[in-house]
Amino acid sequence: MSENQETKSRQSRNIIFLICLLAVTILQTWSGSGLSEKEKPAISTPSMELALFNWVARILIGSKTLYLEQVEKRGAEFPENLKWVQRIGAIDAYLEPSIEDNSITEDVLVGKTILAGHANLRSQYAELRVKAGRRSSESKVDVLALVDKVYGQADKNNTLTEEYLLSISESVEEKLGWIGKILILDGIAKTAPEEAKTKLNFLYEEAQTKAVVFGGMLITAVVLLGIGFLALMTWLIKIAFADFNLAGVKINIPSNQLLEIFILYLAALNILFYLTSKIETDFETRLRVTSLGTLALSLLALYPLFQGSRIKQTLSSIGLLPLPSIRSLFAGPIFVAAMWPIFTLLLSFYQSILTKLNIDLTQGEHPVVPVFLSSDSQHALIWLFLFAAVVAPIVEEIMFRGVLYGWLRDHYGKLISTLVSAFIFAVVHPQGALGIVPLSL
Repeated sequence: MSENQETKSRQSRNIIFLICLLAVTILQTWSGSGLSEKEKPAISTPSMELALFNWVARILIGSKTLYLEQVEKRGAEFPENLKWVQRIGAIDAYLEPSIEDNSITEDVLVGKTILAGHANLRSQYAELRVKAGRRSSESKVDVLALVDKVYGQADKNNTLTEEYLLSISESVEEKLGWIGKILILDGIAKTAPEEAKTKLNFLYEEAQTKAVVFGGMLITAVVLLGIGFLALMTWLIKIAFADFNLAGVKINIPSNQLLEIFILYLAALNILFYLTSKIETDFETRLRVTSLGTLALSLLALYPLFQGSRIKQTLSSIGLLPLPSIRSLFAGPIFVAAMWPIFTLLLSFYQSILTKLNIDLTQGEHPVVPVFLSSDSQHALIWLFLFAAVVAPIVEEIMFRGVLYGWLRDHYGKLISTLVSAFIFAVVHPQGALGIVPLSL
């Protein structure tokens, strides 16, 4: 057999291995094995909708209390030209559409009823409470009875004692998350106002921090999207005048070695999934093991060194050399920001199709999102952030953008390679079939 035939035969075997490993990876990730399966018993995770509601509720309450504090410090109302600040945390504006929205989940409806009661929005509270009563299941009756006693007229004999409320607080918080804490403290305020005020102030400080962080993120996002949109316009003009060229990395090692790196990566990833699913320990330890294990997978990019390739050739072939310039570091985020109008249109169209097919969009959520939104463990959140926003993207960029895309481009050209590598990146994620389009984009 000639060297060329042997190379083709080796490539054919590698492609078969790749397809088999992709199938195994999809079975593992889509079935929820590994990290996401072990998260459930370690941390109470409410539904995605309830977790998002609690996140919004914190921001709204934090914004409102920040505004009221500023008013109190100034000794008077804000000037007319700053009245818009108050509307940022307008709880009534947030709750109003909920009265007519029949798609709200039962838990979120109860949460919004509590938010209306806490904000002393009597008319909205009454309408939301009636709506929650019509849709309540047996498991929610006790919570609604408590809501009636705290915000309504159902506790005329003052039967809500601090001791009783503290005894049920854990159960209420497990059902409702952060808004459940507000309900319990509003109940305690009826008999022990000073103690409840101290604890509420602590919750308010936490909510204010989230409101400030969210405000900063929102401003940053608006600025980046503005810059990105201008970049898109510039890019389109360059294309129109044929002044645009998509540069590519030169492959300096046998391209089969790139494919073998990716095969090793998928094999090691599946082993890591399996091992982390079997570890009997707390969530934070499991998360540390997963993060460090995932980071170690990037070392597989050095596999060509054992096949006789030089390190400089290997690193340059997967795009890690030469080191990026300051300008190129900003190119990626600006390009993503530039494409937001196109992404928004495509995702809106995709979402409308799924909605018409009566497909539950929440089935496509990433399993770490509810944990991130609902967990009160700061250490767990730090590790979760490092894993989801730092470690995993670094390894994925090396393996999918550097290794897989590099091999594909050497055989099929830039456009097909971009589409195929993006598709494979999407299908190995735990969001399942619903996540393929957004993740590919």
